[in-house]
Amino acid sequence: PSSSSLYSFIKGEAITATPFDENEGGVGLAKRSAIKITGVSSTGKGSSAQDLVRYERMQEIEKSLVISVMEKSECYLVCSGSGKELYQDPGKSGDVDGKVIKLAPIEAAKNALSSMASAVTVNEEQTVVMNFLGGDELIMGEVLEACDLLVDGLDLPAKTKVKFNSVSFDEIAEDVCSVVVVAAG
Repeated sequence: PSSSSLYSFIKGEAITATPFDENEGGVGLAKRSAIKITGVSSTGKGSSAQDLVRYERMQEIEKSLVISVMEKSECYLVCSGSGKELYQDPGKSGDVDGKVIKLAPIEAAKNALSSMASAVTVNEEQTVVMNFLGGDELIMGEVLEACDLLVDGLDLPAKTKVKFNSVSFDEIAEDVCSVVVVAAG
């Protein structure tokens, strides 16, 4: 298999998709869909979304299959992490310094960077892919910020190709996000 087959660890299918009913609107469509947004990221230039795909069903893939495909494709895990939303109100004191806001994609990126083995190096001929997975409240701006944090924290060579996938699905808790970063090529 090619390394491009590794860009998604979750397989989506839209073969038997129910036709879109214009009366249900975007919220109704999103509630019965998994939404995948793909894009690119680069050092100093930031991240940008490029494509949106809707899947009717999602299917978890066995970890052993993913590992097997990664080994055959000369692809390896760079880092992974998970994050949880936290909104802490300072209470009646009104002390804005006591206010805490943690965003799940940003926390996932921070945890991924702290989990990275020091021996992991990526060269500029490789492609790095960041795969984010979260619930319906996964916000694109937060994912893009997390992508930028990862690109900066991974200290990648300037010419390294960096792609990302962001999948939001209603069967995943709304206040969590995970990220898996792989390198291939």
